[in-house]
Amino acid sequence: MDIEEKIVPDQMIAVIKHKGPLSDIGVLTARLLGWVETEEIETAGDVFAIYYNNIKRFKDADDVVYDLGIPIADGQEIDDTPLLSVEKLIEHMVLSAVHNGPLDNIREIYEEIAEFADENHYDIIGSPQENYIKSVYDVENPEDMVTEIQLPVIKMD
Repeated sequence: MDIEEKIVPDQMIAVIKHKGPLSDIGVLTARLLGWVETEEIETAGDVFAIYYNNIKRFKDADDVVYDLGIPIADGQEIDDTPLLSVEKLIEHMVLSAVHNGPLDNIREIYEEIAEFADENHYDIIGSPQENYIKSVYDVENPEDMVTEIQLPVIKMD
């Protein structure tokens, strides 16, 4: 597995803020993508989730805090709705790795990125983001899923 340092540029995002079980993510994704289609929003990337508490500890809990969102293309006048808000995600550095296959064993990728960060003098400074490049909604076989994991970091050298 390759782990790389990347700079994520400033971007506008539409996000649904949520506290509840991870199983809600399917319904939230449908609502988000339905809004994109209905409002004819031009997107600029894949659906993502940012997790604000330890998901391995809360995997089956009803109180996981996360945002589900999608980057939106510049130049659009988009207002917040009761469902979601439009926000600016500022430029930041991440360590990134790609996970192929179902999400059951994605925790191993997080552990490898954290180990890489420690060994290479990075400090993890924010919440992890999962970018769903090929999600369960895009493929028939879960083995074909592709998820990018990003951990926000700063270099400590």
